[in-house]
Amino acid sequence: MPETSSAPTSASAAVQRCCAAYNHTLAAELPNGRFAATTRASEAYRKAMPFLSNYSNIRDFIACVTHGMLIEAIPDDRGARFLYAAQVALGAFYREPKPLVRLNPAAQDTLPEEQHTLPLPRKSETEAKTST
Repeated sequence: MPETSSAPTSASAAVQRCCAAYNHTLAAELPNGRFAATTRASEAYRKAMPFLSNYSNIRDFIACVTHGMLIEAIPDDRGARFLYAAQVALGAFYREPKPLVRLNPAAQDTLPEEQHTLPLPRKSETEAKTST
């Protein structure tokens, strides 16, 4: 059985937020019994985890899942599914469309409306190798 305190020593703010939710709920629910308290504390931990909405959140989510598995707030089988979800989200994040570059405002007057933005040019493989 894990210790009741799950505060990390040097973790991200997201992990600290998850641990705070876990510890607060555990302390509040202990009068109802240890099993009920740990069940509700684990739920609070999971609800405090960040959304998989951007790269930073995905990284923090992975840290929360990993730490949650270590302190047994997240069962290993569920943690594995969460890590897979993070992997899928990360893959989708890297496949997002490239941002558009704005043209010089003076040049916009001479172009049709649909040509005011252009996709960023991609580096060729030889340019990418020489710039690294």
